Amino acid sequence: MKKIFTAALVFLFLSCSNSTKHIPDNASSAGNPDTDDIENIDNDTENQEIDNDRSEDYDDTGTCDDIEPDDDTEITDEDDSKTDGDEDNKDNIEDDDTGPFIDPCLEEPCKDVGNSTGECLAKGRNGNYECVCNESYLWLNSKKECAKKELFKGVACTGQIKCYDNEKEIPCPREGEPFYGQDANYLERKACIPQDYTVKDYGSYRSVTDNNSGLEWIQEAINKKSSVICKYLAAGRYFDWRLSTGGDLNSIVDSGSFDPAINEAYFPGTPSGFFYTDSYISETPYRDIRYIPPSYTITRGMDFKTGLSDRYSTDNYSSSGGRETNIRCVRDTPEKTGSCNFVFSSDDYKIVNFPKQRILIVIMQLPEPGKNWEESLEYCENLTYAGVSDWHLPNRNEVLFSLLSEGKFVDSNYHFPFWTSTSYSGDPTKAIGVFLNSNYIKAYDKTAYGKAVSCIALDPCTEDKMWTGEKCISTENITSDDNKCGCSTGYVLENSQCVKTCDDDLCKDKANSTGLCLNVQEKDGIENVSCQCEENYFLNENFECVNPCDAAPCQEKENSDGTCVPTGASSFTCGCKKGYYLKSNKCIAVNSNDCFIDYTDNACVNDVAGIMWSSTFEHTIEWKDAKKHCEDLEEAGYTDWRLPKVEDLWTFAKSCDNLPKESCEASEKNGCLSAECISQCKCASLSLTFESGVSEYSYYHTDLWSSSLKSDDPEKVIILYRDNYVLDFRDIKKDVGLVKCVRNIE
Repeated sequence: MKKIFTAALVFLFLSCSNSTKHIPDNASSAGNPDTDDIENIDNDTENQEIDNDRSEDYDDTGTCDDIEPDDDTEITDEDDSKTDGDEDNKDNIEDDDTGPFIDPCLEEPCKDVGNSTGECLAKGRNGNYECVCNESYLWLNSKKECAKKELFKGVACTGQIKCYDNEKEIPCPREGEPFYGQDANYLERKACIPQDYTVKDYGSYRSVTDNNSGLEWIQEAINKKSSVICKYLAAGRYFDWRLSTGGDLNSIVDSGSFDPAINEAYFPGTPSGFFYTDSYISETPYRDIRYIPPSYTITRGMDFKTGLSDRYSTDNYSSSGGRETNIRCVRDTPEKTGSCNFVFSSDDYKIVNFPKQRILIVIMQLPEPGKNWEESLEYCENLTYAGVSDWHLPNRNEVLFSLLSEGKFVDSNYHFPFWTSTSYSGDPTKAIGVFLNSNYIKAYDKTAYGKAVSCIALDPCTEDKMWTGEKCISTENITSDDNKCGCSTGYVLENSQCVKTCDDDLCKDKANSTGLCLNVQEKDGIENVSCQCEENYFLNENFECVNPCDAAPCQEKENSDGTCVPTGASSFTCGCKKGYYLKSNKCIAVNSNDCFIDYTDNACVNDVAGIMWSSTFEHTIEWKDAKKHCEDLEEAGYTDWRLPKVEDLWTFAKSCDNLPKESCEASEKNGCLSAECISQCKCASLSLTFESGVSEYSYYHTDLWSSSLKSDDPEKVIILYRDNYVLDFRDIKKDVGLVKCVRNIE
């Protein structure tokens, strides 16, 4: 500690002795509007937030004497390590950073936990752990047990399992006691669903699926700024990976953890730093922020040290000394959780019901001066409104899900934050607040006042009904499509209920129909009934269910094998004879003319080399997936496809002016697979242009994979640049490329 204190004094002395700083003429010296005093930020705007988030306290002289800490400002990267707390806690933090790591799982704490697999996962360096539960059970961290999933309702829990007053951690209060109604209280009441993750191993990558949100994440954070890294991922043979949004990142924040604010049992090694997203705010010049260039783009993101949202200039991350940044790649699984809502109102109330999550939300304007955090907790606990008395202050995730949902029903012109019941894990004197007008998540002093409050409750109706404020109505046949409430096929939404569009008796005798009536339309003065058709049958213009393949149209199709697959009332595709493949709905012979001379995306035969090429697979994929693609391929009537050898790939090379193809010695046949062997295999100079950031992280997408591994490094494989016919090496675990399969011919 003495060394740390001495170093701090030296740093302070040097800072003050060289305190003259360049401050632009129009630099703002105003205090930060996003402070803990919520009452003072009514007129805040996004741009003001951006400016002041980047400003620091200083005076015109640049001296240190007049700088005083502002007790009311929110926690930032610079000051969250200096939050008030007892000395024991500070010592523990230091020990976590420097002390030896003791794995809590060595003692096998999960071995005798009921309904668990016995597997233990360590959570960071602080001795915490999680047990992996059996299917249909969830890990309840507060009780160290696996509980039945069906017992929990609502949206995902935040991860906070401790209770706090305005200053410190306290035993969780009971109903009627001060500070009751906070985050951990409602976890105990099972009014939220604990975190639920599944890890998958794709070989080169591991993924983590959030079973609550339906999002699948690449487990490892990527310490680069380029979004194209996600675009060209093919982990698990999925091609829909993307850069995460702010909402995506919010869903994996663990509000019970700090530095990093994430569940390290499933996301180990997460950097405690800024993660940027695909959400850009503006490209407007701001010259009053000292360390950001005159013109830049602001991006939204998440600081995973604090778990709070943040904004940085994208130009600030550069070799000129800006902060490093991180990204996470994610994809939507078919199980991604949708949300939609119904607004019910009368002269006496207005509530919003989310039927899939079975929660209600209400927003109440408050008289001046508003309410602080403790008062807001008490207000919701004592509220009776719209026939419901079991309201509570929503936790962080409940606010983000409901008030900031895609089907947003709240007026976004609220220029102040809404309290949540979640305390800030970095400082117990603060709680999480959310700005609706900017989706901004900050930490605010619990004694500050907010001018409106949202309260949330579980739907009091049974599973198949929802509360309107007056009664329970049926939710049967309600669907959620693109975050909008709709109805099942054959139903229409009327007065927040799905009602039948027409009588099914009208379709009971309809040929090739399921008997479900979809609607009744009038045509030429005649009412026509649209019925749902059976599989492979489609409704035509005469309201009949037809299958175009019933007429055997492929029997007379040139070079077709006669098989037919219907795609519409009048459209279909035909299968092809061996040696032919389908393109533009025609059976085309495998080309034997230009395959040897030049590269082609089509299937072709190289009679000289004795090989047949498949058509090019349109996606960039990893090497192991490229091998599997060829092994599983069925094309032109053949199933014996394989990944090409280096000598197969080289047959695509164009003739060179000064270098005949025969001078390339690289081949598996003669065992020449070294860097020296491929050095002469060039038919053009290497002058490729990659998108920003791609080449740094070894993500190439113009290369053709081979099966030929580098002789002195089995982690590298030979590839062919398809644009200029140069052989090179790529990493079999990190890189992606195109695949064109090959088979031998007699």
